[in-house]
Amino acid sequence: MECSPLLCKGGNLDAFKFIESKNVCASDDKTQDCKTALHLSCIHKHVEIAKYLCNKLKSRSKKINELKTKKLWAAAHYVAVEIKQDGSEEELIRILVDAGIDLSAKTKERKTVMIVACEHRKKMWSVIW
Repeated sequence: MECSPLLCKGGNLDAFKFIESKNVCASDDKTQDCKTALHLSCIHKHVEIAKYLCNKLKSRSKKINELKTKKLWAAAHYVAVEIKQDGSEEELIRILVDAGIDLSAKTKERKTVMIVACEHRKKMWSVIW
């Protein structure tokens, strides 16, 4: 596993930038299942890191829609999985949409972001009830 995605778990943008500046790792490093730092920042709802990474992608003319896991999950799919109910999900989706993400992109299981969100909310409610 590369270090860049791991740095996103902690959520410290300054630490991420510092390590990246030392050329120890790159923002486009991937885990074994092809998650990038952007995927992990969305999983852990780290808005500032996601914003930084999206701006970096735009400045390098990289396509955000090319960043997919082995199961073809885009960063937005991970935003839909768990909710913190603190507004971070809405902000992350706005950042991703501004960066050009395709919310209708499908996983290997042919699930869009909306389908993933609905499935996970259904699971959440079945546990509560």
